[in-house]
Amino acid sequence: MPNELFQTGEEFYQKRTYLPADAQTSQVQFTLYNNSNDSLDDTSLIGQVTEPNMNREAADMDTVQITPSLNGNGNFQVVFEDQIFDVSNATMTVDSFATIVNFQSSVAGDSSASDNLLFAGFLDQDYPLDKIDSFTLRNSGIAID
Repeated sequence: MPNELFQTGEEFYQKRTYLPADAQTSQVQFTLYNNSNDSLDDTSLIGQVTEPNMNREAADMDTVQITPSLNGNGNFQVVFEDQIFDVSNATMTVDSFATIVNFQSSVAGDSSASDNLLFAGFLDQDYPLDKIDSFTLRNSGIAID
């Protein structure tokens, strides 16, 4: 169930707003995965994501290009700039993306700052990564109802 703001993501937003010292991070990381296999839901944690053999892409929150706006449903949304992945060594098929932030999550039981899921979304189709060398994630973002 991508198109999901995870509980750890909800916690991050609350801490970032009301306890900013507890959620200081300068990056949002992006990864690809296959939700048909991983079946993530609201309570999923980072360890439940099976990532392809590739590096995550990171967007510096101080310099990343984002487009905040109201969508057609009247909900506020943010769309990130394109993220380009080197998938030349990846062999799995992906159908979703996830974003990751580093902070100490009580939901995840972290004893120190760790990588945690923020939100995820579906890709427009399944992509077999063994057939391509790079993958561009376009128009990734989140709308909050």
